[in-house]
Amino acid sequence: MDTWTVAIERMRVYAYHGVEPQERVVGNEFEVSLAVEVDASDAASGDDVGLTVSYADLAAIVSEEMARPSQLLEHVVARIRDAVCGRFQAVVAGRV
Repeated sequence: MDTWTVAIERMRVYAYHGVEPQERVVGNEFEVSLAVEVDASDAASGDDVGLTVSYADLAAIVSEEMARPSQLLEHVVARIRDAVCGRFQAVVAGRV
């Protein structure tokens, strides 16, 4: 298996997360870092973007999930993880 890392470091997103009602009204700026280990064997030999993971798609997933307010950041992180793993079969490991 030929694995590569695709990473986004310190993506800034304004969102409305928090336990306190005011946090969900006023919002706050968050930074999200994401790195995924990708089995790039098929993409390297097949030259097909559908066989790998693009930075743009990862950023879109982060934006979409951060736009859904939650009380706990742990919940947001789990949603990001689930969305990435559900969309990209080539992901073998990662961190948010």
